[in-house]
Order: sequence, then C-alpha cells, then structure tokens
Amino acid sequence: MIGRILRRRRVIVPVVIVALLGATAALVYARQSPSSVSYRFASATMGTVTQTVPISGNLTPVNDSLLDFAVSGRVTAVSVAVGQNVNAGDALATIDGTALKGALLQAQAGLASAQAKLAQDQSGPTAQSLSQAQASVTSATQSLAAAKTGLTDTEAINAQSVAQAQGAVTAAQNNVTADQNVLAADQNKLHQDQQQQTTDCNASSSSSACQQDNQTVASDNQKVAGDQQTLAKDQGTLSSAQSNLGSTEAKAQQGNDQAQAQVNSATTQLSNATAALAALQVGATSTTIQIDQSQIAVAQVNVDTAQRNLDSATLTAPVAGVVSQVNLVVGQNVSGSGGSSSSSAAASNATHQFEILTPGAFAVTGTVSDAQINQIAVGQRARVTPAGSTQAITGKVTGVGLVATVTSGIATFPVTVTLDGSNPSLHSGVSASVSIIVNQVVGVLTVPSSAVHTNGTTATVDVLAGGQRVARPVTVGASDSLRTQILSGLNDGDQIVLATVTRTVPTTGTGNGLFGGGAGGGQRVRGTGGGGFGGGG
Repeated sequence: MIGRILRRRRVIVPVVIVALLGATAALVYARQSPSSVSYRFASATMGTVTQTVPISGNLTPVNDSLLDFAVSGRVTAVSVAVGQNVNAGDALATIDGTALKGALLQAQAGLASAQAKLAQDQSGPTAQSLSQAQASVTSATQSLAAAKTGLTDTEAINAQSVAQAQGAVTAAQNNVTADQNVLAADQNKLHQDQQQQTTDCNASSSSSACQQDNQTVASDNQKVAGDQQTLAKDQGTLSSAQSNLGSTEAKAQQGNDQAQAQVNSATTQLSNATAALAALQVGATSTTIQIDQSQIAVAQVNVDTAQRNLDSATLTAPVAGVVSQVNLVVGQNVSGSGGSSSSSAAASNATHQFEILTPGAFAVTGTVSDAQINQIAVGQRARVTPAGSTQAITGKVTGVGLVATVTSGIATFPVTVTLDGSNPSLHSGVSASVSIIVNQVVGVLTVPSSAVHTNGTTATVDVLAGGQRVARPVTVGASDSLRTQILSGLNDGDQIVLATVTRTVPTTGTGNGLFGGGAGGGQRVRGTGGGGFGGGG
C-alpha cells in the first residue's frame, strides 16, 4: 500500500512540475493559448519631476566688460594695449592718488578722534579735564563781561556822534528856513515896488517918481538874487549835514550790531562751557555713549569709502579676456563715472575708457507664447544643447521681454538664456535648443507619465486586483514627459499596469526575451495602456 502511494506521488510530482512550467511559459511567452493574458508592470517609486519650457535660437556672444574709472584724477599710467590678453585682476590704468591718499588720512584721523571721544566718555572725567572745563567757564565769563562793557561804550559813543550830526542838520535846517523867510519878504517887497513902478511910469515915464521906482525895483532884484544865493548855499550845507547824519547813523548801527554780536557770541561760549563742565561733573550718559558710537560708525564708513576710492585709483580687469578698446592716454584728466558694466557689444553705443571681450561667453534668445510667459522668470536654470552636441550646458534666464511681438494674431515674448562659464569651443550663430526649468520637485512619489489616464479633471492609474486590471483614482501633481508626481492614491512600491499583452511573441528568430524578438524576423507585440514593445530587426 505504502509502495503504491509512493509510486503515485512519484507520478504526480512530475505532472505538477510540468503543469507549472506550462503555466509559466503561458504567462511569460503567451504561447500556450490565444486567450491567456499577461501584463507589463512598473513600480511607483520616489523620484524627481522636472517641468520645462522649450525655446530655440542661435548662440550670440555676450558680456563684454565696459570699464571706466570710478574716481576723478589725472592718468599716470596706461598698462595695456588693444589686442592684449588680460587676466582678472590685471591693472589696466592708474590715476594720481595723492588727493585720495590725503582724503583717506583725513578720514582715518576723524575715526581716531571719534574713538578717543568714546574712550574718554566711557572712562569718565579726569582732574585735568575738570580743571580745563572750569578754566573755560571762567574765561567765557570774563569775555562776556568785556563784551557787555564794549557794547555799552560803543552805544554811548555812537549816540554822541549821531546827536552831533543831528545838531548840524538842525542848525542847517534853521538857516535854510530863515533864508526862505527873508527871500519871501524880499520877493513880496519886489512885487509891491513893481506895482508902484507900473503905476508911476504909466502916468509919466520921465517923472521923478518913475525914475525913483526904477532904482527901487533894481535894488529889490539885487536883494532877491542875493537871498537866493544865500538860500542855495545853506541848502547845500543842509544836504551835506543830512548825508553825514545818515552815514553816522549807519556806522553807529553797524558798530552797535557788532558789539551786540560779540555779547551774543560770548553768551553762547559761556553757556557751552558751563554745559560742558556740568556734563563732565555728571559723567557721560548712555545717550552720549550712543552718540559717540554713532559718530564712530559714520567715521568708519568715511574711512571705508576713502579706502575704496584709493583702491579705485587703479582700474583692474574684472574678468579674463582680450582688450578691444583703450580710450585713455597718460596725462589725461578723467571724471569718475561709476566703475564697470557688462553689456552686449552690439548694443553699446557709448564710449568707455576700456572694453574687454570675454571669449566663450554666449547666450541664446528664443520666444515663448503668451500662455507660457508667466512661467518664466529671471534667474531660472536651464539646459542648453548646441547643434551637433549631445551634452547639455547649464545656464540661466537673464532676460524676459516685457513687450510681445504679435504675428497673425499670435503673441510671443523674447527670453534670453546665458550659458554658464566660458565655452571657447562654441561658435557664434550655432543653433541651440533650450529647456528652461520652470518647476522641479525632488524626492516625491512618481509613476511613468504614460501610466496616468485622465478624463476631464479625473486621473487614474491601472493596478492589478484579483487578477483583473482595475483603474485606481489618483491625485497628480507636477508632470514631465517621463514621470508624473502622485500626491495620493498610491504608495511607494505599488505595482501598476503599463500594458496588457494581447498577442503572443512568434517563435521565429533567435530572440527569446520577454516581449522582444531577436535578430531575424522578430515581430512587435501589441499592447494597451502603455508604450510599445520592441521587436528585433
């Protein structure tokens, strides 16, 4: 009995093994039955998704360095010539730094003084400083007393001078008034005598009365003429006296103002000396210390600025390159214009003191649509692949156009990508394709993008459940041409179905790999839901 059982087991085991081998062959090669189904799988894995926007264009040289002295002075040396190769840091030209050295020494002295002031305020007053402060108060007190005495004396002297001048004016005015009264009386008498003359002479021109009237009128005219001369002389004296009074008053006011200014100055000096003595006696406050520290900070800025200006007396090359322009000669006076800048040689029309060409520096300018422009920003990284090259060169976005070019109703915006580093093997004008990285997520759950199926706003990924292909809803994030980010619906390591094999691989040819024929008559396997399966050639 036991023997028969053992013999039956020996028979069953090979049968089971043969059956399993047959099933495996059916699964792997799909050859045993046309109705058998096999799948191509992939795993949900952690990875990186990089979203890019493509542009294309041609390589153009960029970043020529345009250089000018940042400070003013007389050129004492020009160290390079057109066509000369220079390295970064090489001297190009030098200006006379005597004034700049003087400014630095002055700034350093100001800093030392501010530091000494802080040290003194922090250490407190000494007996010597208190004595000096007290002496300043005493001296200021004496100066104020002397200034006040001087003001009083000056005002008295000036008042006397003005009074004398005023007296002269008054006397001259009295004389003029008297002269005017005499003249008026004589003119009135002349008028009366002329009337009498007219009466007498009309009656008889040869009468003694007429002759007497003529003599009287002549005498009156002489008297009036004399009166007028006296009045004119006295009016001149009055005018001179008035002018002298005005000059005397002006001088007096000026003298009084000067004396008052001396009093005011002495008062201020006494107030300052008294406040300084009081501050020393009390000691420096926290506010004083803060002010001292602020003064040191300002003085340090002045020193740093003066040092930079002195350093700028020698203009150096910021990058390695070839000198293409030299617009300076020894002895020329230059005015500071702010240092150096970089721009395209074709776009620069201004004349600069030096220009250095940077070999191997290139950029590519292409266009993006109005739907893409909001994704592009200066500073974004990019990959640039020149024509004929399989190796991409890194770069970054350095320019984004603000104004669109509209052609046939389609708006495009220019975008410039500058290549990193120096690439002397490249040539200007070569076409290049560029991928601008607008978004990149790292270390996220991803699946092949071909495994994601969308229907409107719904996304699904096929998985195998109970031997059947089932669509599982997922939430997707970033996506590129190869991988798509899965935010929810899958876990790391989950197996997803990429394709369902619906046709077997033929036996012809030498190839025996899964889904692929070997050389000689291999045939492509058809599948659904995923990429194709290569056959042999």
